[in-house]
Amino acid sequence: MKATLPTLLAMSLLLTACSSGITVADKETISEFPEQKPVMLAWQGLTEAVAAKDCETVLTYFRVTLKVEGESCPDIYAYFDDGAPAVDWSRTDWSTSNGKAKIYAVDGGSITSFIHNEADDSWKSDEKFWE
Repeated sequence: MKATLPTLLAMSLLLTACSSGITVADKETISEFPEQKPVMLAWQGLTEAVAAKDCETVLTYFRVTLKVEGESCPDIYAYFDDGAPAVDWSRTDWSTSNGKAKIYAVDGGSITSFIHNEADDSWKSDEKFWE
């Protein structure tokens, strides 16, 4: 009985350490498309900020050149009313420089493009996809 608690704690830590932290793609997809992990994390971060109705954070996922401001948040939230569209990661289109990735919905059209900002190593949406 004394060994049970330490064993459970060790297993919990192991599972936590091995977790990808990504919920917008399953583990098979993550391992099949590891180069897309930063884009997956950006899409997940955006969807989590929308779920939390955190407008300030939502806005950080868009390029400054889009001029997305706080009054856009209700429309962005409405786009996600039924949850984030499931992404077909196998259809992602990459630019020749790998600095831009267009993601597509499962059984649907494009959702948005993410552009890599090398200055801060972030991926930002380059489209007002909710309009």
